[in-house]
Amino acid sequence: FRKEGDIAELAKIQLAILSNVSRYVKQGGALYYSTCSLIECENDKTVEAFLKEHAEYSVEKIDSPLAHDKKKYGLQFLPDTAYGAGFYVCKLVKR
Repeated sequence: FRKEGDIAELAKIQLAILSNVSRYVKQGGALYYSTCSLIECENDKTVEAFLKEHAEYSVEKIDSPLAHDKKKYGLQFLPDTAYGAGFYVCKLVKR
């Protein structure tokens, strides 16, 4: 079982993974960041922290026909409106 304090640690791990894999993206390439989380610190806040550390990346707006909420950087899909899907996705492009 997860505890409330685990969320901040998970966000740190997710940022480390995102930072690590970003090294393998070619210029002009896209990196999609996605979680199965509904928690902002794992989603938009992680993307925000990543962008502060990686100025060579920018967010490219995306859309989906599946019901979603547009967040600052990505899309949030909620189980009650997206046929049971609960996840977040953001597209990052390396300039």
